[in-house]
Amino acid sequence: MHTGLLRVDGEKMSKSTGNFLTIRDALTRTDFRTLRHAFLSQHYRSSMELSDSTLEQARGARRRIENFARTIDAAHTDSQANAARAADTWREMRERLDDDFDTPGALAVLFQFIREQNRMEEPAGPAALRLIEDVNNLFGTFDIPGAAQSDAAVDELVKERDRLRAAKKFAEADAIRDQLTQQGVILEDSPEGTRWWKEPTA
Repeated sequence: MHTGLLRVDGEKMSKSTGNFLTIRDALTRTDFRTLRHAFLSQHYRSSMELSDSTLEQARGARRRIENFARTIDAAHTDSQANAARAADTWREMRERLDDDFDTPGALAVLFQFIREQNRMEEPAGPAALRLIEDVNNLFGTFDIPGAAQSDAAVDELVKERDRLRAAKKFAEADAIRDQLTQQGVILEDSPEGTRWWKEPTA
């Protein structure tokens, strides 16, 4: 429970003034994972602004973690260093949580791990996946269906977009991306090729 001052769109939330937002009302503005992440991003004793901007920032932060999870190679054999980084991160996160349930501090440790891992030549492997799954089992804020999704029609459109981009037909490639976006498909271009996944519905 958040015990600090809660503001909604710049005004103190209060039943007496009618400026009151229920969880059900909040969920008309965003999905439950984003709302939960927004609360976890603020210490429960501190004041919190519940606005569209706050929710958008929480949504972006949550997606960064989900996007990282999709890059994990579960078949990779972790080096001792990789495994140790993940284990140390989980230990430090628990220490932050043990210190007056410092959820913002714990999330900061996780983001630092992701930044460092993204700079490593070695790919993230099973140790990183276990870390993300452990965090998600605790917080329940991420949608991580797995990196691989299968849809022959989407695969063909992604390949056609790649061919158009290689031919420098960017307007046509962008049209395919827009078509996929309307279908709820998210594309991520990377040196290893184009990855895609479907936007979570909740």
